[in-house]
Amino acid sequence: MSSGGSADRSAPATSAPSDQTPTSSKPPPSDSIALLSQLPDTLKENMPSLTVNGRIYSTRAAQRSAIINGQVYREQDLVEKDLILERIEPDAMVFRYRGQRFRLRDQ
Repeated sequence: MSSGGSADRSAPATSAPSDQTPTSSKPPPSDSIALLSQLPDTLKENMPSLTVNGRIYSTRAAQRSAIINGQVYREQDLVEKDLILERIEPDAMVFRYRGQRFRLRDQ
């Protein structure tokens, strides 16, 4: 039974990692998404051309849009075959191409 008590005492010790959780959640989750330049060459070679002509970011998702290859797109729109604009951020856009997510930052 005393080992059960020590198991209860180990629970507060796990609160230390939870103290680290807010620290690890400070960077936006998109920071873990590879940049376009970091993708494998084989994937980049097959990817459709992307020319970003403009981007509007708003705190309201419904008001976000981007002009890519001369066309206006919103989040979750299909830009080209297998290429989806997932999210528009203040300084970048997140795309998904053939299951691989990547970020394209403002120049």
